[in-house]
Amino acid sequence: GIIDWGDLSVGHPACDLSVAYSFLPPYARGVFFETYGVADEETKLLARLIAVYIPVLILMQAVDDGNEAIATEAKSNIMRALSD
Repeated sequence: GIIDWGDLSVGHPACDLSVAYSFLPPYARGVFFETYGVADEETKLLARLIAVYIPVLILMQAVDDGNEAIATEAKSNIMRALSD
């Protein structure tokens, strides 16, 4: 795969930090944010919101399309983002 870091610092940091809630289990987030550096609580909350919002949109489309595999993955991302 390719990781494109070109626009990493263009938007709000919460957009980039949402990966901590989308893909990491709760026990790993502390280390992630310690390594990342300063991120205030409002930014973390917004990052979590983004990590829920995007898979909700994907879930809605998957349900409309009847795509159970995508719907299941979207639900998994939502639950991971909401877990502490």
